[in-house]
Amino acid sequence: MSELARMSASEDDLLNSFPLFCGSDRNVAMSVFEFVHGFLTKRTWSAERIRLHYGRRTVVDILEDGDVLAVAPCPDRTLVAAAMLIRNGIEPVVVYHERRALGFGPSTAHLAMELTLDGLPFMADFGSRESRFMRGTYEPNSDIEATVQIVRFSTAALELDLGAVSPSLLFGALASEHIDTESYLAYLIRESAKFPVGHIISERMAFDAKFSIQRDL
Repeated sequence: MSELARMSASEDDLLNSFPLFCGSDRNVAMSVFEFVHGFLTKRTWSAERIRLHYGRRTVVDILEDGDVLAVAPCPDRTLVAAAMLIRNGIEPVVVYHERRALGFGPSTAHLAMELTLDGLPFMADFGSRESRFMRGTYEPNSDIEATVQIVRFSTAALELDLGAVSPSLLFGALASEHIDTESYLAYLIRESAKFPVGHIISERMAFDAKFSIQRDL
């Protein structure tokens, strides 16, 4: 067997080993959300690791490492959650949100998800301050960020193999001229430097907009 064939077989084995959850679509999606939130630890990275690996890992790589960059967890967690949802028979709509936080840093790209569960709209958003799973659709916070563009797409429509794609490939296909990768990486490195390398950052989950801190300045 060739090295490429062995790698493909290994990836297939890992993706097929995703846990299968039982119950209504809503219960299954919530189980996926809680699994990803709990399993993929938010950890601070070194500058070298950010430059070499941020946004470049596939679902398989992310799961093998078992962590995400604390100051920007959304791409990796969203990619893994989307793959797990598909494995459990739920097709998410991935939301690409390009925005600029008012008064802070360069334009950034954010990933979230929208789902139809048991006939009702839900959204899932793995942010840096909290993870949110709640009724409704993904809505930008105009109080703290200026939106450049929002693109919604299904992996089925784009025929994406979520086991092989990385966030940087998605961003590269969707990003506007406002995204400067080097400036963004430098921003992530500065933010990460506020904590010791390897530091685990705890966080919260919100299941109701009334208890979310997403709109706090």
